[in-house]
Amino acid sequence: MAVYMAIWSFHNGRNFEDQRSFLERLAIFEHTVDPSITNMAWIATYLTATDLDKFLSVALDKGDALFIAQIEKGRCQGTLQLATWRWIDERV
Repeated sequence: MAVYMAIWSFHNGRNFEDQRSFLERLAIFEHTVDPSITNMAWIATYLTATDLDKFLSVALDKGDALFIAQIEKGRCQGTLQLATWRWIDERV
């Protein structure tokens, strides 16, 4: 299983229903968020980054943005809440 960091941005004018569609697709996966960072989640899945991007992108519009990066043990650092680090460390 891999852990990915997903960052997204909805273009101005997106309605709540469109955003909810994206978040519902995200919710299918085991994931966590850090309360201090918006529009970002860590996702645990057996999918590749390409397949995860394809799955989540279905709910995006042309002006939206999505970035997926795989997290590797010992190759990331930051000032996240302890619970977020624990979640990541338990899965990579």
